[in-house]
Amino acid sequence: MASMSDAIELTKVERMELERRAASRTGRAEDARRARLILLLAEGHTWDEACERVPCSRGFVASWTRRF
Repeated sequence: MASMSDAIELTKVERMELERRAASRTGRAEDARRARLILLLAEGHTWDEACERVPCSRGFVASWTRRF
C-alpha cells in the first residue's frame, strides 16, 4: 500500500491520458476529479496538499492511490 509520501510514477501515455481527462469538458466530472488527483500525486504533492487542491477527503486519496 502506498504511504502518504509516495509519489505515483506515470508513463508518458498515462500522463497524457490523465491530462486529457482532467481537461475534458464533455466527460464525467468525477473522472476529471480523479485524474487531477492522480496528476497531483505524480507531481509529488502530499495527500494533504492534494485534498486541498481537488478538494477531497483523505479516504478518497487513499482509495484512488490503491486503485491506480
